Amino acid sequence: MSPEASPSLEVLLKEADNARQRQWWDEAVKLHQAALKAFPDEPRLRLGLAQSYEGKARQTGLNPFFLMALQEYWRLVNANPADVKAVDGLLAAAYNAGQLDEVMEEFRSRMNQHPEVEAYKTTFKKIETLFLFSAEPRKSTAPGPNGFLHLVAGKILPFVALACFLGWFFLRLKAGSSGGAMSPTVRLLEAALPRFSVFSILAYLIYQGYLRLRSSR
Repeated sequence: MSPEASPSLEVLLKEADNARQRQWWDEAVKLHQAALKAFPDEPRLRLGLAQSYEGKARQTGLNPFFLMALQEYWRLVNANPADVKAVDGLLAAAYNAGQLDEVMEEFRSRMNQHPEVEAYKTTFKKIETLFLFSAEPRKSTAPGPNGFLHLVAGKILPFVALACFLGWFFLRLKAGSSGGAMSPTVRLLEAALPRFSVFSILAYLIYQGYLRLRSSR
């Protein structure tokens, strides 16, 4: 193909970006790789390829694609340590690939060898922040001040609801066998038991929803 017939960089970028935005990860990877053969030093293509590998990794759940993304991000960071998008992508890929320890040691070494490069110090601080958040201890769910609440709301309420329902059912049977003659107290109890049963079930469901929401954070 003659140089005149070769697609321009902007055309290649548009095609590759379109595939990436549509989450056609295999197509996006192929387009970025092909474009990089024509423009090997174009950082936008390299960044797009790294992001495409990341997208494929999340789609498939396969760790090797995070490692491929990490390799591409390293190339960008090596070329320009102050490239914020590349650095942030590098740290995200390293975190997902389980390589954050190695990346931290690499930047520690670079920071010591080249203290004049401010970008290395900035990135190292970002890694420390990542470790701080990832190492944050989870809240204990062991019995403690809220142990009684957990026991009641998580264990006892279903039995309370069942007991109220059975009590109401027994009273209805008794009322039927006695011709409907019931004392005011029994009538009050008959009206209250279904309400207690429904309340107990709702409270139990609300508590279970709260536990699911807390565990998903």
